[in-house]
Amino acid sequence: MRLKDSDVRMSLHQEIKEHFLYDNTTHVVDELQICNGVARIDVAAINGALHGYEIKSESDTLIRLPNQIEQYNKVFDFMYFVCAENQIDKAYQIIPQWWGIYLVNNVDGLAQLSLIREAKKNENLDSFSLLQFLNKDELICFGLENNLGLPSALKRTQKYRLWQILADKVDNNEIEINKLSDFLRLSLKTREGGRTHLIQM
Repeated sequence: MRLKDSDVRMSLHQEIKEHFLYDNTTHVVDELQICNGVARIDVAAINGALHGYEIKSESDTLIRLPNQIEQYNKVFDFMYFVCAENQIDKAYQIIPQWWGIYLVNNVDGLAQLSLIREAKKNENLDSFSLLQFLNKDELICFGLENNLGLPSALKRTQKYRLWQILADKVDNNEIEINKLSDFLRLSLKTREGGRTHLIQM
């Protein structure tokens, strides 16, 4: 019997829990939209970094993978490809060298994950894409924290325009990208009505 996406996802959640066993700040979210909805990651883990996990079960194709790679590379500090054995050779040809790889084996109908390659830190985050995670209130808050202007002026500025204004400041080193990353992760973890959940250690 072939493993389904849900089988792999369940095992992946357990793997993430064990991997971050000693980090009680870790939140996990399924189907996180990125780049204003252009793509979505299967599973994300949020703590002192933003970790992405893209699942391809043995019945999936890799047709969409090149476009997904382009989007994921913009926002994730660490990225993992979770795939079945029938896809791993092709995966090595497609995914970036800094991505990690988990191999999924079918053991009596259960998904067993093996870490094949550890992910490396992404040094080429895109500030505009990171800002696209933030809603209007969060953008205003981040703008005020970085002396962007008066609250009334920011409230009248369209969200799409705030993305570009703030991205320009990050790209020009007026705002540190680490400050943006920290603010983003805190926003994702504390957002009301969000789908993140804290890992129970």
